[in-house]
Amino acid sequence: MAVNFVPIVPIDHQPVSESILSSLSTALKVITISRFGQWELRNRNIESEYIPHGVSSVFKHIPERKAEWRKMWFFDPDEFIVGIVAMNRARKMIPQMLRGYARFRELNPDVKSHLMLWTDIYPATSPEATAAGVADVGVNLLPEILQLGLGEAVRWPERKLIW
Repeated sequence: MAVNFVPIVPIDHQPVSESILSSLSTALKVITISRFGQWELRNRNIESEYIPHGVSSVFKHIPERKAEWRKMWFFDPDEFIVGIVAMNRARKMIPQMLRGYARFRELNPDVKSHLMLWTDIYPATSPEATAAGVADVGVNLLPEILQLGLGEAVRWPERKLIW
């Protein structure tokens, strides 16, 4: 029996956890935001409607504003900027990306660069608040940034800009 429940499911992992699948069994309709998610659910005998995520209008390249944004974030006009736009979740592997950026700096000490981390550097949920399946726990990124010696090399927005 279907319940008047239509979840939007951002499947970005494999296999889909049982906790997610069990909550979809009573849905009237399931919406996925990626073809990958739709394919993963179909492999588990759950049909879904594909409706694209729709963020292309939010994050787009606007070259005429590049100088303005560099000035706003105190980046020099000629430096190399690495950007990470992701929710702070363990499954996004941001600490591994930070280590990759630290390695890039180690191998290229002559390159003037910064990393712009567009996420909350503090976890939104605690490990105690997780359920079975893929944990959606955030990571405290500040200790990682400092341990890697990236304190001056990484910039991030205030929390209120993210939420």
